[in-house]
Amino acid sequence: ADVIIWENSKCHDVLKKYNKYNVTSSMLCAGGVDKDTCQGDSGGPLTVTRNGEEYLAGVTSWGIGCARPGHPGVYARISEVRDFIEPFLPKTAC
Repeated sequence: ADVIIWENSKCHDVLKKYNKYNVTSSMLCAGGVDKDTCQGDSGGPLTVTRNGEEYLAGVTSWGIGCARPGHPGVYARISEVRDFIEPFLPKTAC
């Protein structure tokens, strides 16, 4: 499904009324227009397509309910955690 990627500041403003967690630079928000992740989806991928190639942009983390209008899901932002992940990958990984 295609989802909208949100600016972090807008995402934080929407979600701060529901919980005490900040939306930080290591997070990515997407969805909120009748498409979203739900309970049980944690760890699932958020991909983006550029020039016909798919790239992993985020990993499902948390959200408020499921596909609530105006409420995005929150993902771990891969570009921010790549240095942490790389040592755990085999040297032969793409």
